[in-house]
Amino acid sequence: MKYIYVFFLILLFKTSSVLSQEIKWQKDSLLTWNNFRGPIEPNRGVSAVVYCGMKYSYRYYPSVKDSGYTAKFEVYSYVDPTKSWSMKERECPPLLNHEQGHFNICEYFARQLKLALESARYTKKVNEEVKAIYDKYELQLNKMHHVYDTQANHGADVHIQAKWNTFIAALLSNNPSLEETLKAVNSVNADANYYQ
Repeated sequence: MKYIYVFFLILLFKTSSVLSQEIKWQKDSLLTWNNFRGPIEPNRGVSAVVYCGMKYSYRYYPSVKDSGYTAKFEVYSYVDPTKSWSMKERECPPLLNHEQGHFNICEYFARQLKLALESARYTKKVNEEVKAIYDKYELQLNKMHHVYDTQANHGADVHIQAKWNTFIAALLSNNPSLEETLKAVNSVNADANYYQ
């Protein structure tokens, strides 16, 4: 019995240490190259990849106003350092800034996702309805990552990267609606109409 208990404690410690490696977005906390600890994928054709995304949890209960359901949500953006990687010989401040931009884009979408989830009305199919909303925002997030990488050439086009830095900062400070953002993305680089 003692061995089972010790094994359980080791398993619990390993699980909690893996979970604690996740980095949640914080306003005054920027990524460092130490956050890129995953195995390098040399065939990707880029110098670094930040593995970021959105997570949510919720609880729901019958609404007191009608026959639907009300839900409370926790939504956040995160980086997984064990899947993020960089080629050490190519690490530089402009590249790190570009990767931070991806994380900031995730934060914007996490905020928009939370607004959408909290304003939705739910039926008995709460789980499916929540997932459908999440899927919509995840799709737009992935499109935005693609547009960002393409237009800024993964941070190599310093002129376009500067425009994106300004654009992303405005997203975080003004929190415009998703629809406004998708229209405005094309003003960053008028030569590319990805969302049209």
